[in-house]
Amino acid sequence: MEINIKNINQSLKFTDIISKKFQPGVVVGFVGELGAGKTTIIKQIAKNLGVKETVTSPTFVIYKKYRTQLNCNLVHIDAYRLSNNSDIVIKEIIENQAKNIVLVEWADKINMPKGSLMINIQYNEKNINMRKINYEIID
Repeated sequence: MEINIKNINQSLKFTDIISKKFQPGVVVGFVGELGAGKTTIIKQIAKNLGVKETVTSPTFVIYKKYRTQLNCNLVHIDAYRLSNNSDIVIKEIIENQAKNIVLVEWADKINMPKGSLMINIQYNEKNINMRKINYEIID
């Protein structure tokens, strides 16, 4: 499915809608160029799930865990520096996703499990402030 986002408010509204369906066991991959809005969307998801801490991109630590109001962890992974689940801890987190909500930035860098929701965020060719978001479930 594809939607066009005109501004940050619409992006956050999209995030509000999808995050209401998130439960432990969901794995969501985010793909998009640098600055496309992956971390912004993840921060809003964390807020919607009741995370009290400040959410930042785990670029240099690879992943961060946050406690949610759903009595599970939100695991935020930055896979930019990984290839094919090369980090054993990340592989274990994804394989044991039933205990967590797992959000993966740069999901195209690793093997995502079947059933993952993939969200691809692209700049609009005519307006750099607009985004095109495609999302689908991996078969």
